[in-house]
Amino acid sequence: MECPNCGSHQLQRNGYRSQIQCYKCKDCGRQFLETYKQMRYSEEVKHFCIRMYFQGMSARSIEQVTNIHHTTILSWLRETDVDVLELLCAEQHSIEKLEL
Repeated sequence: MECPNCGSHQLQRNGYRSQIQCYKCKDCGRQFLETYKQMRYSEEVKHFCIRMYFQGMSARSIEQVTNIHHTTILSWLRETDVDVLELLCAEQHSIEKLEL
C-alpha cells in the first residue's frame, strides 16, 4: 500500500472510520482510508448482458446465466447511453435480415 498523495510506503495506522482502517503518511502527513479495487467487467460483458435484456430476458435470468448480480445489470441498463441502444437495435435488425 502507498500514499495516494506522495506515493510513499512509510505509513502508520491511524484508527478506523466506519470500520475501515485509516492510515497516515509519515512523509507528507496526509490521512487516508484503506481502499479496495472494485471488480470491473469488460464492456463486452456489459453489452452482452444488455443485449440479453433487450432480447427479452429478465435481469434475474441474466444473473443465473452470467453470475453477475441483477442489481449490477440494472445499473448498467440505467447508465446505458442512447447510442448503445440504437446500436443494439440496428444489430438486431441486421441479424433478422440475415435470417430471412
